[in-house]
Amino acid sequence: MEKEKLREDKILIKYADAIVNTLRESLLVIDGNSKILFANTAFYNKFFVSEEETLYHELFSLGGGQWDIPKLRKLLDEVLPEEKSFDHYEITYEFPRIGTRIISLNARGLNYVSRPGVILLVIEDITERKAVEQRLGASEVRYRKLFETAKDGILLIDPVTEKIIDANPFLLSMLGYSLEEINGKKLWEIGAIRDIPATKKIFKTLQTTGYARYENLPVRSKDGSDHEVEFVSNLYGIDGTAMIQCNIRDITDRIVAEHRSEAANQQLRAANQQIDATNQQLRAANQQIDAANQQLRAANSQLSVAEGNLKDKVGDLEVFNQAAIGRELKMIEMKEELEKLRGQINQ
Repeated sequence: MEKEKLREDKILIKYADAIVNTLRESLLVIDGNSKILFANTAFYNKFFVSEEETLYHELFSLGGGQWDIPKLRKLLDEVLPEEKSFDHYEITYEFPRIGTRIISLNARGLNYVSRPGVILLVIEDITERKAVEQRLGASEVRYRKLFETAKDGILLIDPVTEKIIDANPFLLSMLGYSLEEINGKKLWEIGAIRDIPATKKIFKTLQTTGYARYENLPVRSKDGSDHEVEFVSNLYGIDGTAMIQCNIRDITDRIVAEHRSEAANQQLRAANQQIDATNQQLRAANQQIDAANQQLRAANSQLSVAEGNLKDKVGDLEVFNQAAIGRELKMIEMKEELEKLRGQINQ
C-alpha cells in the first residue's frame, strides 16, 4: 500500500510540475533564508538564468544581483515572520539583462512543518499590459475630451434597454436638461422629442441595420424653444458591449437660412417674371415702333417723290413765267412804239 501511495504521489508531483511549468507567470519557492527551492520554466526563460545558477542560490544574489530590490526585500521580510500575503504589488525596475520592466508580485507564506518560512512568489511581467492600459487611458482621455468639447450633441444609449447612459455638455445645454434629469430614461421620455413615432422608427432601423439617419427631427428644449436637428445614430461594440451613439446636430439656423433663401428665391423668381412681362411689353412696343418707322419711311419715300414732282412743276412754272414775262415786255415795247408813231402822225 505504501509503495502504491508513493507511486501515486510521484505521479501527482509530475502532474503538478507539468502544470507549473506551463504557466506564463514566473514562480519561485524560497525559504526563510531567501534561497530558491524551486523555479518554473517561465522564470528561467524570462530572466535569462539557468537552473544551475538559480536553485539553492539566494534570490537577491541571482543574476548578478538583479533581484536585489529594496522594496522586494521589505515585502518578503513582512511576509515571512507573520505568514501574511500580498497581491498585485507593482514594481518598476531596470533589470540588467532585460531592461526596465514593470512586474506584479504576489506572495503567499506556505506553512510547511518540515520546512517553515517557505514562500511562494509569483512574478508577472505586466510591462506590455501597462503600456496598453496607458494607451487606452490616453485614448479614453482624448475621447472624453472630444466628447466634452464637441460642438454637436452626443448621446450614448444602451441598445437593450434603450435608456440614456451619457450625454455631452453641448447636448445638455441645447436641451436645457442636466445629466441627472435624462440619465436612465428613454429618449422619448424626457419631453424633448416632438416626433415620437419617428424616433421609435429610428431605433427600430438602428437595431436592424446598425445605422440610422433622420434629418429635420423637431425637438423642444426644457424652456420651450424649438430646434430642428439632424439625428445620426450608430450601433457598435466596445469591449464586447453593444452601444448606441447618437450624434445630434442643431440645424435650426441652417433651416432658417434655407427658408429665408427660399423666400428670397421666390421673390427673385417673381421679380424675374415681372421683368419678363415688362420685356414682353417692351418687345411689343418696339414692334409697334418698328411698324410706325416703316410707315414713316414709306411716307417719307412718298413725300420725296411728291417733292420731286413738285420741283419739276415749279421748274415748268418758272419757264412759263419767264416766257410770259418776255411776251409782256414785248407788248409794252410795241405799245411804246405805237405811241411814238401816233405822236409823229399827229404832228
